Amino acid sequence: MAITGEDIQYGDHPHARTVNDLELHELLKVIQNFQKGKDISGIELQGTPPQFCVGSRVNAGAPGGLLEIELEGLREKIDLGVVYVVTNPIFDIRRYQQFRKRAPSEDIVVIPTVMLLKSAGMARYIDRNVKGISIPAEMIRNIQKAPDKPKACIQLAGETISRLRDVGAPGVLVSTLGWDDRLPLVLDEANL
Repeated sequence: MAITGEDIQYGDHPHARTVNDLELHELLKVIQNFQKGKDISGIELQGTPPQFCVGSRVNAGAPGGLLEIELEGLREKIDLGVVYVVTNPIFDIRRYQQFRKRAPSEDIVVIPTVMLLKSAGMARYIDRNVKGISIPAEMIRNIQKAPDKPKACIQLAGETISRLRDVGAPGVLVSTLGWDDRLPLVLDEANL
């Protein structure tokens, strides 16, 4: 999966050095060349060329004109050999459906990400501060009103998986954010 990295300051090793040797599209070209039997300099490789199932990521929740830019970038990735993309976390199924209608469906598999929230505060923060992720106010209120907030978050993730399955998603990536032990409960909620 070819993706750009996050800024080093957000990781757990803030004194590490950032490596910026290749832009994402350059990396995809390198992978494409490897599959054609050539190295990064275009020199022929010996033996059977490697074959990869190349993936990347896409912001399916980009608003307005940013969605056009995202779709154009997706077309470029497809031209560079990407066969699947993983979305940013999806909470609003309508946005995923709108993206799928506009994405070149026969050329790419779009796998939505389902994020397991931990609290209404976390949901509110993400909705306000993280680009490309929109959490409906009703979802945040439902978590806030719930007597058992972790259980409400698990139910929300399970329901989101079920709804994505109902609209034809080929699968999901579940981001547990450290709550790995609750993944079986999420899958139970999704009837998987």
